[in-house]
Amino acid sequence: MTDPDPQDFVFTAHDEQVYRLALHATGSLGYIWNVSSGAVEWFGDIESALGLEATQLPRTLAGWQAVIHPEDHDNVMSLMMQAVKAGRSFDLAYRVLRGDGQVRFWRERGSPYVDDVIASQVVVGACTDVTAQQHTEAQLRQAQKLEAVGLLAGGIAHDFNNLLSVIQGYGELLREEFSEHASGVELVDEVLHAVRRASSLTRQLLTFSRRQVLQPRVLNVQAVLRDMTGLLRRVIGEDLLLALHTDDDTPDINADLGQIEQVIMNLVVNARDAMDRGGEVELRTGRCANGWAFIEVCDTGAGIPEHVQARMFEPFFTTKPSGRGTGLGLSTVHGIVHQSGGTIQVDSTLGKGSTFRIELPPATASEVVASHPTPASAAAVRGQLILLVEDEPIVAALLRRLLRDLGYEVLVANAVPEAISVLGRSQRFPDLVITDMIMPGGSGRDLADHLAVSHPAVPVLFMSGYTADMLDRHGGGISPHMAFLEKPFTLDTLARAVRDTIARGPVAST
Repeated sequence: MTDPDPQDFVFTAHDEQVYRLALHATGSLGYIWNVSSGAVEWFGDIESALGLEATQLPRTLAGWQAVIHPEDHDNVMSLMMQAVKAGRSFDLAYRVLRGDGQVRFWRERGSPYVDDVIASQVVVGACTDVTAQQHTEAQLRQAQKLEAVGLLAGGIAHDFNNLLSVIQGYGELLREEFSEHASGVELVDEVLHAVRRASSLTRQLLTFSRRQVLQPRVLNVQAVLRDMTGLLRRVIGEDLLLALHTDDDTPDINADLGQIEQVIMNLVVNARDAMDRGGEVELRTGRCANGWAFIEVCDTGAGIPEHVQARMFEPFFTTKPSGRGTGLGLSTVHGIVHQSGGTIQVDSTLGKGSTFRIELPPATASEVVASHPTPASAAAVRGQLILLVEDEPIVAALLRRLLRDLGYEVLVANAVPEAISVLGRSQRFPDLVITDMIMPGGSGRDLADHLAVSHPAVPVLFMSGYTADMLDRHGGGISPHMAFLEKPFTLDTLARAVRDTIARGPVAST
């Protein structure tokens, strides 16, 4: 195709000035395309938009086709030529390749007509870079997906957590019936392991949708990592080394222990999966220049390609084979870190490994004071009376049995009005009230408010399988000083929470 002849276009100086001003106001690049000769005249700095040198783009249809993304090229040209042949306008969205390798999203609108002056069909159109809009729309779709998943998880969390509580509770009771090496004990252990995995998956879904109930407290970062070392060694296997390097100057943080443990576990598992032929996982802690605490998880694995780094924190994105990854691990880590007020960065080189660095704000002086431990928990006192308020019969039956096995006497009510009635008939004050947060006929907070007047010396232990936003809307929410059990919980967790709450005594529920 020959270079375009300037006579192909008849455009007065005034027309051109108005056209250029109009295009500049819209942020678009205009063109006139002579269909017969293939000549294309651009209005605007087309080379700059495409990352090319001045006059580098041929002023022909073939020159323009060359910058269209190969995966979009055939479809774009087919739709465009069909519209031109039919004499109708077209509106196309596609990708272009810049000279520096960047991919940009463009939108092109054009209208064909017959120019009587040059006796040829001409297309007048404009191209607009809509990359920013595409990214915004992608973020919106991602947010909508997260919201949908969060709503789904939140909707099933209560019933699912109640069922997990029952399976775990009776599973632990069954486990106690077996000696350590009895036949069949490994089957019960597998059931309990599956319950923990199911519970962890639910927490992951709730975490990145920010619906998980948080129980932040002051944590010694070094102690958290040291306590996890044994478990982490078992997780990574015998063919990998685990090294722990903590700095005594590492600040304490105010965060949810379970979430921080989940962050470390997810990053260590990812590090393990990056090393197929042995290697080392190193955990480091210290103080940042700005006074924050940092945690680093380093591996000597294959490294992470740049295109993967750009998407690695997206929910459901995974490079693992089908069935080996949910795509929730790193998105959960990202959600937890940001929910805790921190940041996360990745430094990775192909063939040399990766380092994930988490930075978290230090605990404030007031948070440290508030975290001072309550008096040491006494062992369960046989015969202490507990009023259990739970509207789900199977959960109530399980908790009643567990508490009785721990040596407590138990009264059971299935709603707030019944609980008040039971209290009125009882010959003695209970030593503790354990109540679900959301129930028909009143919430656990309603019951606590009643107890604050009728039985002010009785402490209250709240529990729930609902999500944080549901508790905020219908249960009065969770305040930091309230004794709270998140379902599902283990027998040990229940026993410790009961002892601690009785030892601490009553506190205000607001």
